[in-house]
Amino acid sequence: QRRMQESSVLLLGLDGLGVELAKNIILAGVKEVGLHDDSKALESHRASQFYIPRSAVGQPLAAACRNQLAELNSYVDVHVVKGDMKSLIRSKRYTVIVAINKTVQEQIDINEICRECSLKFISADVAGLLGAIFVDLGPSHFVSDPDGERPRRGLIKKFAAGKPAVITTAERHGLSTGDLVTLEEMKLSSLNAIKPRQIKYINSTSFSISVEDVLSEGSSSSTGGGYFQQVKRPVEVAFSPLKKCISAPQIASDMGEGFTLHATLNGISEFRKQRGGGTGGATTPTFPSPSSSADAKSVYDL
Repeated sequence: QRRMQESSVLLLGLDGLGVELAKNIILAGVKEVGLHDDSKALESHRASQFYIPRSAVGQPLAAACRNQLAELNSYVDVHVVKGDMKSLIRSKRYTVIVAINKTVQEQIDINEICRECSLKFISADVAGLLGAIFVDLGPSHFVSDPDGERPRRGLIKKFAAGKPAVITTAERHGLSTGDLVTLEEMKLSSLNAIKPRQIKYINSTSFSISVEDVLSEGSSSSTGGGYFQQVKRPVEVAFSPLKKCISAPQIASDMGEGFTLHATLNGISEFRKQRGGGTGGATTPTFPSPSSSADAKSVYDL
């Protein structure tokens, strides 16, 4: 939570997808959110961009929705930023850069600058029923909570001293071999000061732990009292840049045809690039027309 409150986010693109992300980021309570989108707000934007009042149609998208977004959380500095997108990133004012509905080449360019400046990069795209997200948090990123589950905690029924000691819990402990725990409120007070230690699974209500170095010789078993507390082990994750992943993607898809969707989105991106859509910070890209067989063939060929 502390790291989130210290984060500064730059959003590049404020269409329907962009404003949804902006809303969630602001409600999460980051330090500040910069809005960058100079394209004009159109009446058609209001079908998906729900923070554009009718009176703001014709204004730049970022300015058109800033006031209503700022009302979501008074503790977050929500502001409009203008100027060259790449210069803004290189200023290092923002720690996280989020690119919305940019072409693949634009995403690659932005990602490379983020890598140079040691910034976090996220991109998100929507094309009709298709959507994609890419995350690059750098070559060395530590995840403090790998599984998102609440750390296990339980009452200790019996502590049997030994090499190793065996702990029996009052209920199922839910731990696995290699998990880290600390001990609290134990009758053998020397156990309460140990740093996180690995356990070895015995059964659903028992595990072993090596604590002989803190026990005095002849320490006896203790029945009842005390708690074990699981401590999450930080995991280091190495992310790859988008340029590398495009040619050899590792795709997480819930629609089965992951590589087909990947190729389709790349084809749509190239179609937009050739027709000048999605450049210069604008979010009014030239997508293929759903009723055009010529556009469909162009995407297929690309």
